[in-house]
Amino acid sequence: MAPRGGTPDSFAAAAGPAVAQAPPATAPAAPPRPRSAEPSPRDRQQQRLAAAAAAASEQLAARMAATLKAPRSSVEFESTWRALKGDAALQAQYLSLLPAAQLPTIFKDSLTAPVLLAITRAALAAVVAPPNTAAAGGGAEGASTPAGLAPAAAAELVAGLTRVPRFPMMAMCIGSRDKTELKALWDAAAAALDGAPAERLLAARGAFRV
Repeated sequence: MAPRGGTPDSFAAAAGPAVAQAPPATAPAAPPRPRSAEPSPRDRQQQRLAAAAAAASEQLAARMAATLKAPRSSVEFESTWRALKGDAALQAQYLSLLPAAQLPTIFKDSLTAPVLLAITRAALAAVVAPPNTAAAGGGAEGASTPAGLAPAAAAELVAGLTRVPRFPMMAMCIGSRDKTELKALWDAAAAALDGAPAERLLAARGAFRV
């Protein structure tokens, strides 16, 4: 039988090992603040060059737009059209200068299948995505504006192509893949027009056989 008295050490030994106390909880450390993403000198230089190139391109487009005029022959048309390659807005503006009634006189017997396809594709695209006439100065509905080719004028232009002397033969030379593209554009254009422009476009579609 253990003695009643004893030292504190003996009592601690009898009670067993002491339980270690957990340290007080601390708040999680705040995440480091991200450093501001400042462009490097090289990036800033590239941005300046890109901005300068864009400004120069806009100035060139403005100068070309100011000098565009209606062609007097197929040679003049094709020369200007090649110069406008890749710029759909300028191409649409150039087409707005073409009098539909004068197409047989301009192209005579010189119309080629690539030119026929290019004009038709651009004109139908202008019907699907017409220019913003309000932003361009508020022209009357159906009239050509500096922004491009108005839908009604585009429909008249496509109809005018069917009256060019070489049209029947050149229409037959358009490949099946290109005709598939024209068919999709024609469907979208037909949905965007009504009235007389829609009727002209429908009649022209029959001549194109798409």
